[in-house]
Amino acid sequence: MSKIPVIIAREYRSRVLKPVFIITTLLVPFLMALIGILPFWIMSASKTSEKLAVIDESGIFLHQLKSSDELQYVFVTEPLDSLLNTFGEQGYTAILHIPAAFHLDQPDGIRYISDEAPGFTTAELLSEQLTLVVTRLRLQQVNLTPELVDQLSKPVSFTTVIKGKEGNIGLASAVGYFSGLLLYVLLLVYGNMVMRGVMEEKSSRIAEVIISSVKPFELMSGKIIGIALVGLTQFAIWIVLGLLFFSIFSGLLPDPQQILQQYAEVPDQPAADTPPTVAMAQLMQEAQNLPLGLILFGFIFYFLFGYLTYSSLFAAFGAAMTDESDQSLSLIVTAPIILAFILGIIAMGAPHSGIAVFGSIFPLTSPIVMPARLGFDPPTGELLLSMISLLLCFLLFLWMSAKIYRTGILLYGKKVTLREIGRWVAYKN
Repeated sequence: MSKIPVIIAREYRSRVLKPVFIITTLLVPFLMALIGILPFWIMSASKTSEKLAVIDESGIFLHQLKSSDELQYVFVTEPLDSLLNTFGEQGYTAILHIPAAFHLDQPDGIRYISDEAPGFTTAELLSEQLTLVVTRLRLQQVNLTPELVDQLSKPVSFTTVIKGKEGNIGLASAVGYFSGLLLYVLLLVYGNMVMRGVMEEKSSRIAEVIISSVKPFELMSGKIIGIALVGLTQFAIWIVLGLLFFSIFSGLLPDPQQILQQYAEVPDQPAADTPPTVAMAQLMQEAQNLPLGLILFGFIFYFLFGYLTYSSLFAAFGAAMTDESDQSLSLIVTAPIILAFILGIIAMGAPHSGIAVFGSIFPLTSPIVMPARLGFDPPTGELLLSMISLLLCFLLFLWMSAKIYRTGILLYGKKVTLREIGRWVAYKN
């Protein structure tokens, strides 16, 4: 009688009943939300406000440069020579010197004078604002009114319609990023959990006792499946928490369609002044156009079989390692996961490019790359080919890993090379 169910139950209970499982299960959603919010918070918190003393000897930029939170312009008439020694004491961070010879046809010669180099963001913003003023003045020279200049400079927006449904590229990219990031972390965490468990049992000689009553393949399979069930348990809890949060949050808001209809009746509303409730209603409405069922199914499928594929390799290499110094072998397994995350980022920028399609079909990278593309509704043929190749890869690696595990779990005191591992795979039963 197979002992796999007994081993699965042991691995599952030994991890789910630990307090660390409950704590991490509850904290991970908040940590993922923090990872998404933290970069934007850091960017907003790191914004600096510079106060520039503008000496405009040409008179071109007077009343043209508009101050903002990042850059404040103060036009001064003090000579440059005297201001050079006192601008810091007067509260200025820099001097913007525009020489008298400055001309719209040859816009050069402007100097930014300071004791410290400006940041990249500050330099880019200042260059954009100066260029905008010069462009506006050039257009006015050909008898265009300021109102017409503003009208001509108005950016063009467009709506994306994919297979008859309006889509949001930014929202699809965000879903793909978080799916890829979460799968990247989970594959590494659970894969290393399998490898550490195998190494601990091997180093403590517990494996010798267990092997006396069960087959090596049963021990490896039970450990892998048991930890997979731990991951699926976490997913189930996260889905329930997510649905609960969404139901509570949506209950606090009026109907999104009603909010958007009321907002549309207000004429001439600038996009930059969109109220937060309207922006949230737009986001909720656009989220309904995403293939949410496909995204959820694909996330679970690629986690499960991606985990089974990689954890079999982690288990095999964990059994082959004889001490801590051999852990460099694990880089062979982690390198494709890291490559997959990089390809996933590329896929969000170009979801239908050749490298994105290849990464989503190649079984060692598809567990991360394909979920990153699901928000962009990839072709059904590519999705089926990706799933089939991942299933076949899992079966192949399971067969190879079982052979490596069978020999390596009882090997002690000998350095293992890749050539020797290859011979283990070639051994006949």
